[in-house]
Amino acid sequence: SFFYVLNNYRVSGKLNFNEKFYDIVVYIFNKAQDLLIKNNNTKLEDLMIILSQTFFKEENGKKKYICDIIKSHDLYKKENFWEEIVVHKIEEEFKLKKKLIQQDLNIINTSQKKDETIATKLIPLGSIMIEFDFPKKKAIEVVEKVLKKYKCGKDTKEQIISFLKNFEVDN
Repeated sequence: SFFYVLNNYRVSGKLNFNEKFYDIVVYIFNKAQDLLIKNNNTKLEDLMIILSQTFFKEENGKKKYICDIIKSHDLYKKENFWEEIVVHKIEEEFKLKKKLIQQDLNIINTSQKKDETIATKLIPLGSIMIEFDFPKKKAIEVVEKVLKKYKCGKDTKEQIISFLKNFEVDN
């Protein structure tokens, strides 16, 4: 799909689009988001978030990222959307760690490691939710649901929730 091609373009390091191409890409993002509201595709939605925070155009000497335009879409206002993204990213990380353990790369699979893995995903994802104008209170609720689902420890929960409560978006 277009987004996988765009991801390969990202790897090349060419992140600054001219205005015409930027506008075309934003248009495609918006059309894809309209479809994703009806047809869930968590892997593609995750990739779109990453790409939207990567590509930009220069406007009055400042970078204008695609996410600055698309974050107002209804897709990013849905709590279940963010829950699915967060769970997807955590499960993806667990699969990677399991693969590494099977390759005997000295990764210890303890409850503490589980909480660390979840924290390393929830902190940036909670921040992204807030950056995408998802209400902070709702973002914290999503994070709390995920922490409960994975039975994370009290210290992990407090660390993540405290971070998110204090997180502010730079404008």
